[in-house]
Amino acid sequence: MVVIQSLYPIISEKKEDALEIMAHMTNAALRSEECISFEFFNSLDQPEKILLVQEWTSSDALRKHNTSSQLMNLLAELPYLLSNDIKTTIFTVEPAETKFRETKSQVLH
Repeated sequence: MVVIQSLYPIISEKKEDALEIMAHMTNAALRSEECISFEFFNSLDQPEKILLVQEWTSSDALRKHNTSSQLMNLLAELPYLLSNDIKTTIFTVEPAETKFRETKSQVLH
């Protein structure tokens, strides 16, 4: 699995336009069966920054998405809405078997 985290610094006056493009990006990604999740988040303390977290089944699935004509057309509009470069981090994640154990919680008053 591949997890990508991208921080978009949006020009404040262009935020509505950016959100519209991001909604189209989300719809395009979620049409793929290889997309596990694709979500944008607003920063509470820096409203001009929007975080995208996306999960894909494989690097090939991500590559296929990133080279799609629909995404390329949407991304071509973004530079006019950004105040700086997009910062992206990519993680390759191996499935792990996780075991949880029940613990008693204690409420402090």
